[in-house]
Amino acid sequence: MGGQRTCLYIDAWDKHTFNIEVYQNTTHHCGASITIASEKGGLLEHVNIYNNIVYQNKSNGLEIGNWGEPGIFVHPIENVHFINNTAYNNGTDGWGGGFFNENPDVSGIVVRNNIFSQNHTSQIINESTASLTVDHNLIDGTQDDENAINDVNFVLGNPLFIRASEANFHLQANSPAIDNGSAVDAPTNDFDGIPRPQDGDEDASAIHDIGAFEKLTYSEIGYLPIVQSD
Repeated sequence: MGGQRTCLYIDAWDKHTFNIEVYQNTTHHCGASITIASEKGGLLEHVNIYNNIVYQNKSNGLEIGNWGEPGIFVHPIENVHFINNTAYNNGTDGWGGGFFNENPDVSGIVVRNNIFSQNHTSQIINESTASLTVDHNLIDGTQDDENAINDVNFVLGNPLFIRASEANFHLQANSPAIDNGSAVDAPTNDFDGIPRPQDGDEDASAIHDIGAFEKLTYSEIGYLPIVQSD
């Protein structure tokens, strides 16, 4: 999915809007990738955004907006979870991050188990006074924005994608994203439908990976037998 404007836009407008699932999308070369908003003051709540791949968008990968109709000064958004997404190389027009919030009227926002890699301005930005729960994300790249934040139990370093240049964001065997996520509110399957968690580092302990893809061990990958014929 691609385009010049926002690829996926969830807006409560003036109605109570709730129980929305946004998952297994690939969005790229948009203005912004996945954005939530409450333009006319309707409460937006209980939104789960997980197992999405957002890359090479002009501004932000994952975004909470604070804009709206004239005379509307409160834009309430509650209980939104951004979990196990992969955001890579967003901000291609010169500004933008992996995750961006500018809305002071939010509460219950969780940013967990995401890979934020090589996004232009910063990886995670909170431009509001709102408190966010941010933990177990992988941070790779600049954090130059004055409102950039890290998190609790974050992993710092190259996620070691198979081949990001070809939009293959599966994890190499030695990726630091493997077995470093949290089980709290994590999805039960990954982008490919593989059950979570797997024992990706083969240490006899299955722990959730960070990002949209769960790493399978070699023993869990099925192969057809080689049959020789005379």
